[in-house]
Amino acid sequence: MPSASARPSAVHSKLLLVAPSPRMDAEVAAYADGLRKALSAVTPVEAVSPAAVRSLGGGLPMYHLKNDPRYEPIYQAALARPGVVVLHEAVLHRLLLGCLSEEQYLEEFVFNYGEWLRPLAIEMWNERFTVQPGGRYFEFPMLRRLAEASQAIVVHNPKAHRIVQEALAGPASKTRVFEIPRWVEAPESVDQATISALRERLQIPQNAVVISCFSPLRPETRIRSLLEAVQVVSVPCRLLLAGSFDDAEYETALRPLLESMPVIRLPYPVAEDRWRLAHLTDIGVSLTHPSAGQTSPAVLRWMAAGKPVIVTDGDDHSLFPATSVIRVDPGEPETEMLAHYLYALASDKEMRDVIGAEARRHVLQNHSLEVAASRYHGVVQSLSEA
Repeated sequence: MPSASARPSAVHSKLLLVAPSPRMDAEVAAYADGLRKALSAVTPVEAVSPAAVRSLGGGLPMYHLKNDPRYEPIYQAALARPGVVVLHEAVLHRLLLGCLSEEQYLEEFVFNYGEWLRPLAIEMWNERFTVQPGGRYFEFPMLRRLAEASQAIVVHNPKAHRIVQEALAGPASKTRVFEIPRWVEAPESVDQATISALRERLQIPQNAVVISCFSPLRPETRIRSLLEAVQVVSVPCRLLLAGSFDDAEYETALRPLLESMPVIRLPYPVAEDRWRLAHLTDIGVSLTHPSAGQTSPAVLRWMAAGKPVIVTDGDDHSLFPATSVIRVDPGEPETEMLAHYLYALASDKEMRDVIGAEARRHVLQNHSLEVAASRYHGVVQSLSEA
C-alpha cells in the first residue's frame, strides 16, 4: 500500500468531485451529482475521474467512497492526493480484501492494529472466500491509513463518526471529522391508480400489506430473521425483496424459507421505479447487524414517502426520533421483536399513518439536499480558512 502524499495547501480555487459512475453505483453517483449541482451555486465544482484528480493543479478533492473493491481507484486517488473523503460506509475491510495481495493485506492489517495481531490477519485472509465478509470483519474497519492521510472525513451518522475517531486515536492526527446527515431527494407523489396498477403487475392482492426490504441480501442484512418473522404474521401480506444475493451458498440455505411463502423478488430499484416502489410499500424493513455505519437511502425514501420503517437499534439510527422509526434489538430477540412489530403495523393502518407522518416530517426537515449542501459548503470553507 503506497504511503499518502503530503497534504496540499489550504487555498482552494474549486471543488474537485470524485465519485463512481452511475453504472458502477447508481445510488452514490446520484448522491454526489446532486451535491455537485447544489454546491455549484456557491462555489466552483468540477466532476473529475480518479486518474485525472492526481494531475490537476489547485482545487480541493472530495472523494465518495464505499466498502467495495470497485472503489479501489477512488481509494488510491484519495491517498495519492488527500482531500475530503465522504465515507458512505465506515468500514473498508471488504474493499481491501478485494484489491490487495496477501502480503499487502497482512501489512495493512498490522499497520492498523499492530504486529501482535498478525496471526489473526493470516486467519482472516485464509477465510476470505469461506466466511461471509461480516461478523468480525466489521470489528476491523481498516481505516487508519485513509483517515490519517485525509484533510477531512465526512460521515452520515454517529456510529460512523465514532468508528473514524477510533481510527484517528493517535495524538498526532490532524484530520477533521464532520457528521452530515445523508440527503435524500424530495419525494415524488404517486397517484393511487399507479399504485393499484403496480400491485396488479406484481400480483399483489389489493388487501395485502406490502412489507419491503431493499438491500443486498447478506447475513448482516438479517434476511433470515425477516423471512422467519414474516412467515408468522397472521395478516394478509406480501414480502417484496429488492436486491440480490452475493453468496450462492447463503441463497441456497435460505431457499426453503423463500419458497415457503409468497415472496416478490426484484432487482434493486432503478431510478425510475424507486418512488413508485416506496409508495407501494406499507412497511419498510432495514435491519443491519453488524453494521458498517451506513445510512440506507431506501430507509430515507420510505420515511420521506410517509411510511413506517423498522430498523436495527444502534448509533447509525440514533438521530431518528423515537416517534419516527421502530427499532429492533440485534441478537437473540431480533426475530421475535420483528414479528411482533410487523403484526402490529400490518394490523393497524392508523398506526402506520401516524409513524409515517412523523418520519416524513423528520426527513424533510433534516435530510434535504439544501441542508446537506449548506453543511458541505461549511466543510469546504473551514478547510480553506484553516
